[in-house]
Amino acid sequence: MKGTCRLCRYDRDLQESHRIPRFVFRWLKGTSPTGIRQSRNPNVRVQDVWKEHYLCRECEGRFSAWEAEFARHIFRPYHDRERDARAALRYGAWCLPFCVSVSWRILCFSMETGNAPKMSPVQRAIVDDALETWRQYLLDLRADPGVFEQHIFPVDTVEDGPRKLMSHFLNRYLLRAVQQHVIKHIESVLT
Repeated sequence: MKGTCRLCRYDRDLQESHRIPRFVFRWLKGTSPTGIRQSRNPNVRVQDVWKEHYLCRECEGRFSAWEAEFARHIFRPYHDRERDARAALRYGAWCLPFCVSVSWRILCFSMETGNAPKMSPVQRAIVDDALETWRQYLLDLRADPGVFEQHIFPVDTVEDGPRKLMSHFLNRYLLRAVQQHVIKHIESVLT
């Protein structure tokens, strides 16, 4: 499909791009007895989710290299190792571009599809600045993502807690859910 690549902004053949990297859904599909399901229609199994004709082959390849490293060094070891071994996970120069690429894709898709929360003009200006800053970073046009930092928060099961207040399905959600959000109250953080 011909179109304008959202990252490099050149008119090229566009590839099907995943919002959340494909390796996440491959893992879910490979480790689930019931396959992948979406919350909108939980009784129907799906083969793949959340993809659009979004990036050209070159930009998709750029993202794929970072995704492969993240999957190899963080994602798979985190899910395959014993809990004590998780503290030893190491990341390299590929980690920040990977995280920025996921943040950039989710925010782009959310803004273009109208799935982002309603924003004030100031908040919208901050979002536009973040998208452009991240785009430039991903294209090696700037050295860092500036004030639009990235953080990884590994989540594990809850083994002990107030059972009356917790859902019986909380641990399943924490270990297997794939969710994306655009944080609305960024105005006070960055201004």
